[in-house]
Amino acid sequence: MSGITLGQPDPPRTRLGFRFAVFGLAVVLAVAGLTTRLFYLQIGRGGYYSSVNGENRLTLAPVQSVRGLIYDRAGRLLATNVASYVITVTPADLPFPQRDRVVDRLAQLLAITREQIIEALDRNAGLRFVCREVEVAVDSTATAWTSACPSGATLTIPVKHGEGRYVHPDPAALAAAGQVVFRYAPGHNPNGSQADIAGVTNPTGNVVGLMPHPEHAVDGLTGPSQDGLGFFTSILKHLAGAPAEPAGVPA
Repeated sequence: MSGITLGQPDPPRTRLGFRFAVFGLAVVLAVAGLTTRLFYLQIGRGGYYSSVNGENRLTLAPVQSVRGLIYDRAGRLLATNVASYVITVTPADLPFPQRDRVVDRLAQLLAITREQIIEALDRNAGLRFVCREVEVAVDSTATAWTSACPSGATLTIPVKHGEGRYVHPDPAALAAAGQVVFRYAPGHNPNGSQADIAGVTNPTGNVVGLMPHPEHAVDGLTGPSQDGLGFFTSILKHLAGAPAEPAGVPA
């Protein structure tokens, strides 16, 4: 009995290792194929399949008004449905050269006056009331109101308005004529004013118009700074006939 071997003999070691290698290679190739396909579906064609998925999930269906027409007991019409439209214009996105054409077309479509449309367009670019401190740069000291302001200085002054967006058909020509007195510092334009213009003057320099409020920046107790003092120092010395001395701007 000692010479009898039960069961199947063990296969050669070389064949067993070869089979494991082939099986492992097949698994690696299968995983690589699945990974490649997944990358193609998710990254390469993700946008397409996402749109198709949206089209499959969403269906546009007209829904009639639940209210409909309302009649009284005598059959007389009391309420009906009237189609309405909402037109939205963002002032900051409307190029000034196209302003008149757009205003005329809107006036024709909406049956309202040009003045009403222009009043709406001249609101702040964000269509909100703005009340905060801003920084303005002094562009010109050659006016009766800015002769005491340091040239090129940056002033901290509050703004408080809802219709302060400055527009002009040719801001570059206005600046070339020396009529731009103040500009909002970079990042401080609160209302979408063209060319960041915060204040302008007439050709003779005795009238200055600006949106910021220098009268609210004359005392550190009631305002953010005393930068507005230069306006009033300038006009007082102008009225007295004395040359204005540049006023220092508190840090």
